[in-house]
Amino acid sequence: MNFETHLAFGSSNLCQWSPNGKILAVLESKCRLVLRDAASLDVQRTEVMVSSGSGSPSEDNIDFILFSPDSQFILASDFKSGLTFVYKTGSDKESATWKAKISEGMAGITNIRWSPDSRHIIALAEFNIKLTVWSLVQKLVRYIKFPKNETCVEFSADGQYLAVVERRDGKDCLSLFHSAKDWRVARHYELLPDLDTQGVLWSANSDLIAVYSTKLQCSLAVYSLDGRCLFLYRPDDIGNPLIIGFLSCNETNLSSSTFLAGNSLFSVAWTSCGSVLAIASTNGISLINCWTWTMISDLEVPVKLNDYDPKMALFIETQKQLTTEDVDVRIARELCSNPLDTEYVLVQERPIDLLPNKKTKCKRLHNIDLQFSKDNKYLMAKSSSNHLVWIWDIHRLQLYSILVHDSPISSTVWSPLTEKIHSLMVLTTKGLLHLWTFKGVLCLSLPPLDKDYGRIKDIQWNPVGKALAITCQDGIVCCRIGKI
Repeated sequence: MNFETHLAFGSSNLCQWSPNGKILAVLESKCRLVLRDAASLDVQRTEVMVSSGSGSPSEDNIDFILFSPDSQFILASDFKSGLTFVYKTGSDKESATWKAKISEGMAGITNIRWSPDSRHIIALAEFNIKLTVWSLVQKLVRYIKFPKNETCVEFSADGQYLAVVERRDGKDCLSLFHSAKDWRVARHYELLPDLDTQGVLWSANSDLIAVYSTKLQCSLAVYSLDGRCLFLYRPDDIGNPLIIGFLSCNETNLSSSTFLAGNSLFSVAWTSCGSVLAIASTNGISLINCWTWTMISDLEVPVKLNDYDPKMALFIETQKQLTTEDVDVRIARELCSNPLDTEYVLVQERPIDLLPNKKTKCKRLHNIDLQFSKDNKYLMAKSSSNHLVWIWDIHRLQLYSILVHDSPISSTVWSPLTEKIHSLMVLTTKGLLHLWTFKGVLCLSLPPLDKDYGRIKDIQWNPVGKALAITCQDGIVCCRIGKI
């Protein structure tokens, strides 16, 4: 992979691509928002956020920027003051003059997002006091009481419903609101009595809702829109996954109602087609068939490879320079023109402990995050505390690669381009950028810059093009990606 061209500029480290991939929004100071053309990176518009009628810029920093799903609007929020500024992104005179300012007042903001119709803004107040629905087409404001937390608020894929888990009288309830109509309650029902909900996740066809527990429990329930619990996942008394299907919404006498001590549910991921549900817990990763509600496979997450283990590719980050015995240098040169001193070594040794480093004192896996590739061919699991990344080939149900890093992992991003090659960007806390493909894995460097922008903090793919917006400690670097 080659970084062909680039543009670097100082900023407050906030940037985002528009969903249509045509605009790059950059907050170049604490209150100065710049919209750039994604192709040429030329400045299209500049907006200065004003907090008072005096015309003076806001003294508070903008904490968050977000495009609407249709790319016609962009919001910029100051969570501390509860102010949100909204602008149109078009180049015509009407768009240039249209703007809106929303104030949550003393309640503040902890999370804000767009509705799927791009005409409503959903804001969560501090301490989960309320959800506020702001309309850009009507002068109407609606309030939703008792939201449990920000991960318990989720729109369906088709945009018809907003699912909100509410905490009432010591019990968790699920409410569905007509987000495409009048925001009235469509359904309201209680969840299983012993379920302490951490978050909700809609299926791709918007027919099912997965409700998962806190990390103190290991429990996940899937509900239909009419309130039936179709599927319940919990470990049994010896830690094996226990699957219970087709429960009535009022059934509470469950043999699996007790939780196994020491078990935790880390993350949940649905394939884009909605046919497979992946659940990561202390016991490993379970793949569930969402048509029959049966186990497809139970994927082991190894931290030690034995002699009998499949010869999957094991890459270990090291300071040692690459040689022809370690990895194919031709692949390295093809993928990256600016390799760093830190490289990966392809290790054939078996048996081998993947956690021998003294820096990684924890021998038990924690906080495993799951992420499917865009075409659902690969499943990535990462453990930030253990510095490990596992990649499975879902079509073959085989572990394909394991990456062992020298520092904790801060973020992972699949490339949106899957026609020719699958690629995964891995960012570590040292600010090093790593690229995985089926050809190998490498550590990448930024193009030569006149100024050192410091450690990399975040990466964003352009949704439709071969471009990266790389947020550094002291600025943002936009790179075009050459031929892979």
